[in-house]
Amino acid sequence: IHQSPHEIPDASLSLVSPPLKLAINALDASYEGSLSTDGKTITGTLTSAQATPLILYRATPKTAWKLYSSPHTIQMVSVEKGVSLEVLDWGGHGRPLVLLAGLGGPAHVFDEFAPKLTASYHVYGITRRGRGASSAPEPNATNYTATRLGKDVLAVIDALHLNKPVIAGHSMAGEELSYIGSHHPEKVAGLMDMEARYPYALY
Repeated sequence: IHQSPHEIPDASLSLVSPPLKLAINALDASYEGSLSTDGKTITGTLTSAQATPLILYRATPKTAWKLYSSPHTIQMVSVEKGVSLEVLDWGGHGRPLVLLAGLGGPAHVFDEFAPKLTASYHVYGITRRGRGASSAPEPNATNYTATRLGKDVLAVIDALHLNKPVIAGHSMAGEELSYIGSHHPEKVAGLMDMEARYPYALY
């Protein structure tokens, strides 16, 4: 829930009485719990870095998250042979602004936020490889490095003919920001760090 209000797909799910077992590879996490007889709760344990008791409650119309609609177009942009990234365009006026999500998040995490910026910027969002609708090439020593992710962003900028955009990145996007800032600062007007901390802040 701290990542975004958008779904992260589970890798496997089984319900064999009594335990429900759920694996979420994208977060290196698993959950095991028991479904109540009325079907309104699941009581169990979430295990990631550590085991944490977690009770899941069935959403009601009162407690369910609000669903937002966002005015944007979507296109797939090729960044290398066999790899295309989902790019959202919310429109707007002014200098291009490119939004990069944090760990596990597609560009859609900005669906509610991005339209608020269109009065001053032409706003785009890029879903990095391996996430959302973007291509997910095999994980290896080169396909997901900070260098490769940074080059993906630059490839989108070139493909869309964006003139010196501002790039704003959250959390893990510090990898892309630090690569671009240290290797191709001439391509951008500025870099905005939104909690791009931990080792990838200055990769």
